[in-house]
Amino acid sequence: MEFEFLPLGKDTKRLSALRESDIYVYEDETILGYGAIFQQEIRALFVCPSARGEGVGKSILEFLLAKISGQAKLFVAKSNWPAIKFYQKVGFETTKEFIAEYNGTPVQAIEMVCSNKKC
Repeated sequence: MEFEFLPLGKDTKRLSALRESDIYVYEDETILGYGAIFQQEIRALFVCPSARGEGVGKSILEFLLAKISGQAKLFVAKSNWPAIKFYQKVGFETTKEFIAEYNGTPVQAIEMVCSNKKC
């Protein structure tokens, strides 16, 4: 099922989660992406569309993993295959599937945990 992302100002749950997270920005003359972590959870990883495929996401993820003590985990929409493939390539595995709610819409989601020693 498709869903539409809300701007952060209208998404109080996601905004609250980001505010309690440590946020790191990747820039090279301009901002190309960012990542956010809270304890062992990667709460956000975003790369500007113009910078995708250039190693920015991998750099951000490696930086976040170096900041996490213990086993890293994240949650992703099951329909987000590009992200899932990216995380699997690094060593994340799906540990459970569940239905989450986003903006009043049920969304199939998965929890992924890093299963290799890099994490």
